[in-house]
Amino acid sequence: MRNRARAHRVLVFPGRRGVHYLRMLHQAPVEAGFDMVPGKVKDLTSDAERLSRGDVLHIHWTQPIAQEADSEEEAWASVTAFTQLVDRLRQEGVRIVWTVHNRLPHRMRFLEPELALSQFLADSSDRIHIMSAETPGVVADLYRLPPEKLQHIPHPSYRGEYEASVSRERARELLGVPEDEPTVLFFGRMHPYKGVDTLLKAISLMGDRGMSVPTLLLAGRPKLRVEREQIEAMLPVDSSVVAHFEHVEDDDIPTWFGAADVAVFPFRSILNSGSVHLSATLGVPVVLPGEPHLKSQFRDEPWVRFYDPVDATGSLADLLARPDESDHSDSMARFSERLAPEKVSQQYLDMLRELVPSSEPKGTGMLRRARSHLRRR
Repeated sequence: MRNRARAHRVLVFPGRRGVHYLRMLHQAPVEAGFDMVPGKVKDLTSDAERLSRGDVLHIHWTQPIAQEADSEEEAWASVTAFTQLVDRLRQEGVRIVWTVHNRLPHRMRFLEPELALSQFLADSSDRIHIMSAETPGVVADLYRLPPEKLQHIPHPSYRGEYEASVSRERARELLGVPEDEPTVLFFGRMHPYKGVDTLLKAISLMGDRGMSVPTLLLAGRPKLRVEREQIEAMLPVDSSVVAHFEHVEDDDIPTWFGAADVAVFPFRSILNSGSVHLSATLGVPVVLPGEPHLKSQFRDEPWVRFYDPVDATGSLADLLARPDESDHSDSMARFSERLAPEKVSQQYLDMLRELVPSSEPKGTGMLRRARSHLRRR
């Protein structure tokens, strides 16, 4: 009886279990028979030994490679080991994909090793996955992305992952917010780059100027205790605040968005944001900094408004003082449908199929390693 060829394997690094983005992206490849393998941060080399010709190493977040080292010397050593591994895999017929999630990791410690790593990935990858067409220009001052390698696959919406299952009245009842009270939501992990302090300062400025101040909804866990203490010290005195400084369970996410009139994401450094897509999926308009690449990406979406990042506090305060009363539910629904996970995942599957045609022979790399091992013996 003839043996069936094993499925093409895609080693996903780092393979963060429970990440909605990865689960949504992998839907179509899994259904098509690809073996999506989560790569372990501390054991990438041994995971990669299972790859052979026609398989794929897909690098998502580079943070674990250089930025978790104890010194710059150790960071360089880690980058060197990684580049050697990738070169070896490429020689054995493994294809390399890199998704540019961010300009740089959010918690940067060692810049030069990271820049070298980014340019290496740009030069060595068979495909560079970008989620917005503006990505090459946004990162151009740091590293160059060869245009012939670019594959534009947008971030999916969360349609089917979450739904607006809680009424406005019930959501506000659960959070203790009066029905007629204007509300502003900040949602997500409260890293410094996400700019929650900009929002807090803007709300405080509204009070100082005698403006009507909305209730502030804060939901998300600061990474460090000192960051939470800093946020608590900045809470505006003229605004009611409903805060949950912990991880928000999936079942509770519709409640926070259901109680919000608008979601504000005052990022200081941002390339792609799943939070914006989540907000649209749950029917909540968004306010963003008016960075050129964000304005270009969302310029046709009437549910997105922008403040001036040059005068972030003052401009955001003025914008929040003029709430948008329009009903944007239809345009948000169209956006979420256009970027539905199954559609985006199909684009990802199409890319994988282009990289590893089903007719490509498999097992060659594994056989070569076995022969090499026998020669050494």
